Amino acid sequence: MTYLTILSALTLGFALNANATAQDTVRLVFHTSSVQVQAEGLSGKVMASGCVSTPAADAQWCVGLSDDASGESAASFAGKHTATNAPSFQVQVLPAQGYQAEVIASLFNQDGRFGLVEVDAQTSVAPVEPPMVVSDEADGNTEGSTDNNTDNSTDVNDPNYARYQKWYYFADHKTSASGADISGLWALIGLDKIKTQSAPLDVLVLDSEFETNTDVSYYDGRSFSTTALLTGDPFQRPNDDYSVRPEVDEVCDSHGLQVASVIGGTIDNNYGQAGVTNNVRLHALRVMTCGVGFMSDTANALRWLVGKPFTDSNLVTPYSGKPGIINMSLSAGYSECPNFMQDAINDVLAAGYTVVVAAGN
Repeated sequence: MTYLTILSALTLGFALNANATAQDTVRLVFHTSSVQVQAEGLSGKVMASGCVSTPAADAQWCVGLSDDASGESAASFAGKHTATNAPSFQVQVLPAQGYQAEVIASLFNQDGRFGLVEVDAQTSVAPVEPPMVVSDEADGNTEGSTDNNTDNSTDVNDPNYARYQKWYYFADHKTSASGADISGLWALIGLDKIKTQSAPLDVLVLDSEFETNTDVSYYDGRSFSTTALLTGDPFQRPNDDYSVRPEVDEVCDSHGLQVASVIGGTIDNNYGQAGVTNNVRLHALRVMTCGVGFMSDTANALRWLVGKPFTDSNLVTPYSGKPGIINMSLSAGYSECPNFMQDAINDVLAAGYTVVVAAGN
């Protein structure tokens, strides 16, 4: 398949499989703990199954949900497991039948038998590039310069530190509107401590493609992205392989690498750029593919961090690190945080994590 063919297929595939633009299907989130249903051999809160008619009564939307995180049917599940194995929500992909996802979710909610039903909106990323810089993430080389700075003095020998980092977000706010005074932080803590790993902090980066790169070392990672790779392909399933999928390797921006390099790119190695600190263990959690995903995938990654089940959680090795910092550089078309996502955020906060989200997306 040629480059242009792959690109066209990806563009069409994401348009068909993402809720924000889907005309053929919608993705809805059903909260599994919201309806009391008695099942033989099973007690507790499980999901209802059934159908809801369109406003014109000319078609139906029907759901039939499993009762545990592995996708086992209710019939085989009853009597074998406890309700603690059940995920807190499940995603259903339904035919749109000419209706928007929000309308369909509202009809299920009005029915009353299905508890809380929410839209699983598309998540997305956009490349974060500093001004006047052309970046090649594949090999870590970045070229360009700022207009008004000719001072090339440097505290570390990473080429891009002197070119733009020192005068951009590493500067204080008096020097740069985007300055976070990272250089001041280095001076306060001591650069040796910044560069050396000693009781490193776990940083969980929830993002898109994590390319391999000389400047960035991933400690561990998982994939939670369910985005279909090409038009007509099935949705992906969670797994332990967070690497870039070969189907999209030639056409996708490596946004996960970009974010990870800002956080923990190797400092003072005479290559690429400097991260904020190297005293971290970077966990690459792929929740999007080619910059496109679903909010439920991000919520599942958060649930994984606290050991809570989700659909297909049996396919992912449990997290073995410590509570640390969760970075989510992504956006979604919600007017307010959906309950299933807020529940996941509350879980990680209660477990001791710090959640950081991007304002620029």
